[in-house]
Amino acid sequence: MSPLEVLDAEFAGASDRAASIVAAAVLDDTLRQLLEAALVPERPSGLDPFAPGQELGSFMSRVKMAFLLGLIDDSERKRLALVAKIRNEFAHLAQDMRFDSPRVADRCRELSPPSELVPPRFVPEKLEIERLREFKTPLADRGSSRYV
Repeated sequence: MSPLEVLDAEFAGASDRAASIVAAAVLDDTLRQLLEAALVPERPSGLDPFAPGQELGSFMSRVKMAFLLGLIDDSERKRLALVAKIRNEFAHLAQDMRFDSPRVADRCRELSPPSELVPPRFVPEKLEIERLREFKTPLADRGSSRYV
């Protein structure tokens, strides 16, 4: 099942809490794949920067590193930080939370995508290093008026 199919299934019948947590997990997995494509392919045994407690072991550390490497732009970094905050609202509060709860709804309104964005319906399973340069170049151009 593709990440978008997982999201579709989650949003179709699950609670808002489950949908938010799964959506953040899909983005987290995608960030991990993106960062893994930028790292050396062969790492010594036991050297896993993505393990819990390690350099890239959390969603926000992956967001920050993807930004610092120019793999995502600042608007994407801010949106991913909002996703993390929304996920945390659902994951860490025992009270009944929904997307229309005031705190969550306010954060969701901040998530509005850029008008030029057309999201893909397919996310590649693995990015090859050669393709990473093609993917990185337009996102790294922070001087473009497109991201103002």
